[in-house]
Amino acid sequence: MKYLLPLLLFSLFACEGNTAARKAARGPHFVTDPDYLFFKNTRLRHYQAEEQKGSATSYRLDKLMASEATLIPVLLDNWLEDQATLRFDVRRTPTSQAVTEPFRLDVTKDGKWEAIRLSIPATNEEIAGIRQHLVTNRELRLVMASDTLIAFPGPARAAAREMLDDYLRLVAH
Repeated sequence: MKYLLPLLLFSLFACEGNTAARKAARGPHFVTDPDYLFFKNTRLRHYQAEEQKGSATSYRLDKLMASEATLIPVLLDNWLEDQATLRFDVRRTPTSQAVTEPFRLDVTKDGKWEAIRLSIPATNEEIAGIRQHLVTNRELRLVMASDTLIAFPGPARAAAREMLDDYLRLVAH
């Protein structure tokens, strides 16, 4: 009984969380266990999952796949390394297969189109910027060698924002 209080105090201070230190050491795409469990337990049912080579799984939001979206964000979960990234695929028509191909993403600002910088893989800041454009109702378009398409027409905007929110929550950005 006399050891109970010191044991309790020791356990409180010994279990100091180090999530921030682990994230800093592992990079901006690091996924913490609580964030991963939240995604798997509450959000996963809204996604189509596809196993990739190695230890990765790709996820596409059902609502986006059912919409007329031409830009399809794909969440890549490398669960073995506790990392997640976002890739953007292009789908020319609602019934065609989404594929990875080169494109430029433009946004309307003050009535003019401006190019958005996108790295491969996209940084969390770039993804948050695209999300902000969706929130503020700015139009996004894909410019490819042979075509120019609206990225998220109509209801696809809300679905795209939902997908980007899920990714940003997953990587705690």
